Amino acid sequence: MIQLYIENNLVDKTENVDFPINYTYENLNSPTDIVVTWSKSIKIPFSEKNDALFGRIFLPERLTAEGDSNIGIYFNPHKKASFRLMDGEILLISGYAKMSEINSTAKTYTINLTGESANILTELLKYNYKSSN
Repeated sequence: MIQLYIENNLVDKTENVDFPINYTYENLNSPTDIVVTWSKSIKIPFSEKNDALFGRIFLPERLTAEGDSNIGIYFNPHKKASFRLMDGEILLISGYAKMSEINSTAKTYTINLTGESANILTELLKYNYKSSN
């Protein structure tokens, strides 16, 4: 199961959120050099964990503060937050996340994820090699 972390915090997500990954070949002479640029908008549900992570941004009277962190009372939807997608111990993609919408009726946050270049095939091959030894 793929797990999403924002600012090193595990995010609650619904089962129907998928993360399709497309490959772009950069070097045909070296097929393991696969560089991926990736972006996706996802909807994640309101939950106690997610609400705390985003500082209960949906509340008009919420407490906010300035700081280096971008979680809890320091959460600013206009700032980028780091994210990573993990499949067990395998890092699939990392990059930044930015909130684009809060839907109080549907009780969801829309988050835009933009992945940095990642060499997914090489990482999977390394992991499979370690697992088989």
